[in-house]
Amino acid sequence: QVLGPEARARVPEEFVAQARDVANPPTLLLLLAQLARAPACAGGGECTAREAALAEALPSLERWFSWLLQSQSARGLESLPADPAAAHEAAAARAHEGFYWRGRSASDGRLNAMTLASGLDDFPRATHPGPEERHVDLLCWLVAGA
Repeated sequence: QVLGPEARARVPEEFVAQARDVANPPTLLLLLAQLARAPACAGGGECTAREAALAEALPSLERWFSWLLQSQSARGLESLPADPAAAHEAAAARAHEGFYWRGRSASDGRLNAMTLASGLDDFPRATHPGPEERHVDLLCWLVAGA
């Protein structure tokens, strides 16, 4: 994320774009998986603090993951219920339709449009980006977070 005018001045414009439907890899899931695999606590203060922090973060994490499912699904954010729980169920029900990273543009002047949001800018993708694309790397992230 590019914050402030000084940082923005140093970054090419195509790398600054922020849009509601463009997601980045949910690498936070790697840390959460490691915390979940941590040894069980034997009543220590550190364990209690970790469990409390995870319990406090869980509702936000569920909303975030639901947004990720919705925003990167083949249909995108349109036509989903406003209620987060219902929207999550609806997005999960249509998972068979696939997922793709948003933010690619056929008009970026490159033979293969960049997929900056994926974190794999030069990963081979279709030469003509569009809603019919499906990205296996995104699907792997979503499976890991499910």
